Amino acid sequence: MSPRGGWWPFGRRGHGEERPSAEQAAAAEAQTRLLGVLARELAAAQTEPWDGLSYLAFVVADRTQEHVSIRGGWPPPRAQKPTSPTFAEALAELRRVTAPPGLGAWFSVSLTVRAGGAVDASYDFDSEPGFLPPAGPEDFARDLERFPRSVETQPSWLRERLSWARLTRDQRLRAEAGVAALHPYPPPPGGQRRLFTVAVTPDGVVDVLDHQSARRALVDRDGAVQLVQTDPSVRPS
Repeated sequence: MSPRGGWWPFGRRGHGEERPSAEQAAAAEAQTRLLGVLARELAAAQTEPWDGLSYLAFVVADRTQEHVSIRGGWPPPRAQKPTSPTFAEALAELRRVTAPPGLGAWFSVSLTVRAGGAVDASYDFDSEPGFLPPAGPEDFARDLERFPRSVETQPSWLRERLSWARLTRDQRLRAEAGVAALHPYPPPPGGQRRLFTVAVTPDGVVDVLDHQSARRALVDRDGAVQLVQTDPSVRPS
């Protein structure tokens, strides 16, 4: 997870911009306030003594998956997840105020709370969140509606997920057949998920691109699959 320090906008300050605007300063103040709320709620949820708390959350659309751990003692005390509405509301508001216009919101946040009350935060806007089970294409499409992000700033995995969200049921079935033709074997345990971006041509052919091999599967309306080897130097980023 990459740390993003400061406010504008977490390492994405524009060229020539020396000072944050009044709006950015207000958002930074809100961020500090919300991190304090989250730290207090995390501490209040614990039932065992602790030296430090670590909190990790994956968030997309209306789905949140959380992990909490405690530092102090051996074996480590059992950590408790915060369940108060105050914590959930503050987390949602933190995501909103730290979403730069046109650049989307973070998908992962990591908080470290020390016994004295200090809290550090890092945000990850670019890595696919590690949901189990994985979040679906529709989740990311809903998230994009809420937090718009230009195509130029979307990582390749997000563009791939959004391409699947635009398919009809029939197109998705044909796209899955194309994926099976391109890569008939399941990935090894713990292996990185392969990316298969999908497009639909004007004549209704489903075009599936394997990012790793640069091969394509063209799936016609009748389900016929044609494999095409494209120039491997023109692979998606």
